[in-house]
Amino acid sequence: MARAYWYGIVLFIVALFLQLIPFLLPAILTGGVLNIWTGDIFSFGIYVTLSAFWDQTLNNLLMPVMIILGGLFGAILFVPLYLWVHRLIYKRSRNYGFVQHEVKPSLGRWLRRGILPTLFAVYVSITVASIMVDTLGLGFLTTIFGSSVDPFLEDVITLKIMLWGVTGLAATFICSALVVPTWFLDDAGLLTSNVRIDNPLDAAPNHLPNISGVGFWLARLLKGYAGIAVILLYITILTEAIVLSWEYFLLYGFVELPYLIVNLLMFPLYPVIILLLCLPLLMLLDYFVESRQRYVVRIGGWLGIEEHFDKKS
Repeated sequence: MARAYWYGIVLFIVALFLQLIPFLLPAILTGGVLNIWTGDIFSFGIYVTLSAFWDQTLNNLLMPVMIILGGLFGAILFVPLYLWVHRLIYKRSRNYGFVQHEVKPSLGRWLRRGILPTLFAVYVSITVASIMVDTLGLGFLTTIFGSSVDPFLEDVITLKIMLWGVTGLAATFICSALVVPTWFLDDAGLLTSNVRIDNPLDAAPNHLPNISGVGFWLARLLKGYAGIAVILLYITILTEAIVLSWEYFLLYGFVELPYLIVNLLMFPLYPVIILLLCLPLLMLLDYFVESRQRYVVRIGGWLGIEEHFDKKS
């Protein structure tokens, strides 16, 4: 097995450990045990099960499973759909074809690829969690967290961040399903061009040669939901958590340790954790890259795309 896979496995284990920080760090700092979480917001209603150590461990393992399932679901459903839509839009003006493309396992490549679904998932999960807290009101929050919910000061931010652990499972599934098909298309070497690929670059008057991967075109559309706006949204919520925690301290003279850990330590780490949790999917896809390439070539054949570039009809 290539060395890159061993590096990926180690980083994945690190990500699983990082998610347990909210349960391990308070116990270490206070010299206590994990039941320090039995008070305040972390024991509300039915949500208490998601604040227990072993249930959180299960949640940690569910995240990469949801990422893998989302990627496989997206490959089956969206690879044909993406290619069909692209052909529907550009069939009259573009040539399509496959070029031989070798894919080698690379940790750097996996991490670069994982950035898009990670930021996409961050955007979706934060947005949904914020809507649930800000829009649906106390009645909904009481149903989830119990009768003692008091969305006051830092509780509002903590509720959003805690809900993000739930919405994140759905978001990673959806975003993997949308992004992974673009990797299938790229790894299969599927290109589109406005001129014949075997023509000299100056052989088409009034046409600037344009050759690009079909997957790249689709990924560029998805990047609209994973760009600078996501980073600004993340910074805004983090800043709000810091400000409200400080206001709470000025009002009461203390801030509980779990709040500080969840709001100020774990929240900034979550994108890194999600990125590392994408590694099993990325490693799995590269391990079966030849099967994926044949799958895309077969779908291309169904849509009339030859194995090599030729002149469009």
